[in-house]
Amino acid sequence: MRSDWDYLMEIYIGTPPVKQLAIADTGNEITWTQCQPCLNCYRQNQPIFNPMESSSYKVLSCSSSECQNKRQDLISINCDPRNSNSKCDYGITYDDGSTTNGVLGYEMYKLGHGYILKMAYGCAYDNRGNYHDTSAGIVGLGNGDLSFVGQIRKLIGGKFSYCLVHWSKLNEKSQINFGANAIMSGRGVVSTRLVRKSPRAWYHVTLEAVSIGNTRIPFNNNVIEAGNIVMDSGTMPTRLPMDMYQKLENAIRSVIRARPVQDPSGEMSLCYKKVDNFRIPTIIYHFAGGADVVSETDNTIIPLEGILCLAILPSINNLAIYGSLSQMNQLIGYDLEKNKVYFKPTIC
Repeated sequence: MRSDWDYLMEIYIGTPPVKQLAIADTGNEITWTQCQPCLNCYRQNQPIFNPMESSSYKVLSCSSSECQNKRQDLISINCDPRNSNSKCDYGITYDDGSTTNGVLGYEMYKLGHGYILKMAYGCAYDNRGNYHDTSAGIVGLGNGDLSFVGQIRKLIGGKFSYCLVHWSKLNEKSQINFGANAIMSGRGVVSTRLVRKSPRAWYHVTLEAVSIGNTRIPFNNNVIEAGNIVMDSGTMPTRLPMDMYQKLENAIRSVIRARPVQDPSGEMSLCYKKVDNFRIPTIIYHFAGGADVVSETDNTIIPLEGILCLAILPSINNLAIYGSLSQMNQLIGYDLEKNKVYFKPTIC
């Protein structure tokens, strides 16, 4: 299910189960939802989870293996060094400056028809920044040990896939599969290698170039480092290195015979007045291993107030991101045993 520019995943937590809609995020290391009592919670339009009403909830102590896991890259663990039995507090700061703070605990999760009896997750009581009222938190689908995927990795054989519906289909459900149902094969499937590097919880792949028409733009002046871009379903725009982005923007400007307009919010760099049947040439992302992924107008242009804007932006802090809009209407599969990501054009 899509909300604003986020894709929400329906989960049930606790005993008795409480329905929660949270952002499906391949760039996040843990799953967390807002919890009562809140020190500082953003407004959400669904009930805030109360762990004290769940018989399966258990706070994790500082001596727990989850709290002492040294492989965490994106989470800050805070413990009282004088008391190993104190609760395991965590904190996360995201690239946009948003933060979440809470306590790690065990809880029962229900997803579809299956139950996970003991899922380590974040009970968040202090959350500040750019959160929307449609979401109760984040489902961490990243590659970390404490992510949703990491904790059920053996159960699903390291395989999951999703297909994100078109941004305009607010009430239609996207599909996510785990295990055998996530295996991808057949005509049209291409793949690229997952690169293990820091932060380990992210899915790093290698982008060699992008093409628009007959113009091929290499990654960062042909300085192509393995694992130079991150697959992130929790971020809408795709972000490219400044030099690469500027060349792409110039190429788009040269083929669109219209005058650009300013985005009133100042967030988007290239916008045009909204007209019917507005199109831009196909953009192709060339990933390592011969995985050429086609991006049509709907994958690259978003409608704002009376204007249409390019949903590709320069990277922040040198972090290149392959965002959710570019992933839309692609069946995307992850095989963590083979260290591969698969793509297949699909009307989701």
